[in-house]
Amino acid sequence: MTEAYGNHTTIETFSISVALSIIRAMSKPTISPEDLENLVEKARNGDVRAFGKLYDALVVRMYRFIYATIGNSEDAQDIASETWKSVWLHLPQYKRDNFTAYVFRIAYTTTISFIRKQKPVYSLDEAVHIHAGVSIEEKMIRKEAVHTVLQKLKQLPSLYGEIILLRYIEGFSVAQTA
Repeated sequence: MTEAYGNHTTIETFSISVALSIIRAMSKPTISPEDLENLVEKARNGDVRAFGKLYDALVVRMYRFIYATIGNSEDAQDIASETWKSVWLHLPQYKRDNFTAYVFRIAYTTTISFIRKQKPVYSLDEAVHIHAGVSIEEKMIRKEAVHTVLQKLKQLPSLYGEIILLRYIEGFSVAQTA
């Protein structure tokens, strides 16, 4: 399909760029940093509802990060669950730096532990969630682009893939990815 347009590399690069933009748009934070830190403080004092709001604010981004790393929905759900359990248990040790980065560090560590315990299963057959109101052709192009991006990320050494996911898809700063 892309070869019909002539320059395969340009079209593929454009498709990857569109896929990254879509993924990034779907992972925009829904809560201000100030509100996030207020909820963290309440959760540290045992407020379960505040912790639930933290969960709601970050779970989709975190799940997407884990899923992109391991490529299996069921395992990603299990790892996400273990991550949030660990976040809750270690909340008293949180040093008020950057809560989102803190959660993602725990997610990364939990994911790596899971990978070390098992052989990873790579499945990219699951549908990519695309916003409604888009034509079927556009959905298929976007799905193919996202699929291509995920395949390319899986070809990188895991550390580099994690850095790209955190920096360009999740929008972390350079300092946060370090």
